[in-house]
Amino acid sequence: MKPLILALALVLAVPASPASAHPGPGHHPRPAKDLRQLSQQLHIKIGSAVDIASLRDEPMYRKTLNREFNHVTAENAMKWESVEPERGVYTWDDADALVENARRNHQQIRGHTLLWHNQLPAWLTSGVEDGSIDATELREILRDHITTQVRRYKGKIRAWDVVNEVVEEDGSMRQSIWLTHLGPGYIADAFRWAHKADPHAKLFINDYNLEWNAPPRSRPP
Repeated sequence: MKPLILALALVLAVPASPASAHPGPGHHPRPAKDLRQLSQQLHIKIGSAVDIASLRDEPMYRKTLNREFNHVTAENAMKWESVEPERGVYTWDDADALVENARRNHQQIRGHTLLWHNQLPAWLTSGVEDGSIDATELREILRDHITTQVRRYKGKIRAWDVVNEVVEEDGSMRQSIWLTHLGPGYIADAFRWAHKADPHAKLFINDYNLEWNAPPRSRPP
């Protein structure tokens, strides 16, 4: 059986605690029995990336995920190659399974991800490479994909990683088929389309390793 590995993620936006959340002197709150209860006491969200195969097939994984976490995101189930492996043919089974499991267990969801330079379906990358998909058509494909996916889960997903890893570690724009063929405006377009499809969802750029945009000698030890 696959080892149980759950990645922890703390959502950074922590609301201010109401006055009633601060008990008087001498009061000792009951110790939390699990991470979910602890997160409720601290007024934070604590989450995990979810492997769908493990969610379906491993009872201990599923039990632990649903007991400990109040926030989840898909590991791969919502990426483009997973949901649209053929042009215009969507396979929602895995993404739907995550959303339904979260609903049953009162977990919030962060959608990951609408647009990335990796894990794109072969029909898209090969079409761009051989010229059968030009820039105008590529923009239409991107708009349709984002609109279709966000609309499907409108009101069910609290936040989306709209674009993923669009910045290089040196701070420059990542070279990708999107930047090459659509220019940097594709990022703003993606946000506009996602917002139109679900005006209430929170929308994010998801990136990593950008904390040290400076020469290595200036970094702290």
